[in-house]
Amino acid sequence: MPTYVVRANVGSTVPVARTNKRKLCRDSNGRLWAHFRLDGGVASRIYVAYSDDGGVTWNEEHVSVGAGAGQQLNASIAVDDLNNLHVIWSGQTWGANPGWDNIQYKRRSAAGVWDAQVGLTDMATASTIPVLAIDSLNRVHAAWQGWGYLPIVGQNSIIYQVRSAAGVWGAQEIVVQTAGTQEWGSIAIDSNDVIHLAWEATNQIQYNQRTAAGWGVQEAVTAIGNQEVPIIALDSGNNPIVIWTGNGWGANPGIRNIRYRSRIAGVWGAHEAITDNALEQRWVSCALDANDVVYASWRGSGWGTFPARQTVLLRRRTAGVWGAVELVADKNVNEGHAPSMIWSMYPIVSGLNINIPSDGCALLYASPTPTQQVNYYYPTLVWPSAPPTPSINTIPSVQTLPATGVT
Repeated sequence: MPTYVVRANVGSTVPVARTNKRKLCRDSNGRLWAHFRLDGGVASRIYVAYSDDGGVTWNEEHVSVGAGAGQQLNASIAVDDLNNLHVIWSGQTWGANPGWDNIQYKRRSAAGVWDAQVGLTDMATASTIPVLAIDSLNRVHAAWQGWGYLPIVGQNSIIYQVRSAAGVWGAQEIVVQTAGTQEWGSIAIDSNDVIHLAWEATNQIQYNQRTAAGWGVQEAVTAIGNQEVPIIALDSGNNPIVIWTGNGWGANPGIRNIRYRSRIAGVWGAHEAITDNALEQRWVSCALDANDVVYASWRGSGWGTFPARQTVLLRRRTAGVWGAVELVADKNVNEGHAPSMIWSMYPIVSGLNINIPSDGCALLYASPTPTQQVNYYYPTLVWPSAPPTPSINTIPSVQTLPATGVT
């Protein structure tokens, strides 16, 4: 169960904050990419780092070059089947409205060249918390929460936009705009290129999907208590699972705990408690492996050697049964803000889902000790690989059969 340091001295205890998105991905050569935020100096900055040795050592690159004094926050990353890296974030200093958070996008080619930065929004209102995912055609699908969209300008709405494989961004779409704030979107794309989106709407979790015909009918995942910050993933049958933080449940209804629900063949199943603890559990990420084992990782108190401290936890669901809670970290400090797990349906290369482990899971988390740092961790991890090409020497040679005497 190794833990490796991606970046030390990040200047913050929340360098991988926001668990509704993906901050860890893998290309077809096995290169791992991680995102973190570097604080200190004048403002926060967006960085990525890559590892070519399974996460042992990392090399970093600055993404938000030229940001000046403006804060750059809330990035999400993904890789396509050509090994291009895609980064989206919210930041200030850009465009005609430099004092406002607007959505920024940048692409790094497989050759290591960064394209020019693209501002997806340039408004005198805040657009924040973007997420992205890649489909089978290398299109980039982005969503975020935006303030100031007509006709309801006084609240956040969920906005969606897609970039073609040729690099052209399409028109923005309002996914949902009803009375009450819409925020904390999370996105996943299935093997038919259907887009699945979960989000928080006035303290309840909502879901919708977009086919080639457009957005479907919005569905309620929850209807009690206060629920927040969902993350969505898909099993091998394209069924969405949603995990989030919320209260109103179980033996500790006044405390935020971690919840799970899946939608099988279009029908939402029963709510399941990943935790029911008298101490707070928050900031959950999730993933699945190729066997549809579900993994949830979060930050919570009440566990391990130092139960009064917040630490990073992991729990897995196998064949419908949740296993024991596992400790990712167990120190006498408030550990591990906002873990982020690797998972995405795409890219698929040579028939392999290269961001879905054959077995196990991997994640990033932040630690305050021994320095303020970002860690890469996995309990068990096996990546998919193509079967070996048969050697010519393994092919039986043509043999001459002995004479049988039959004429």
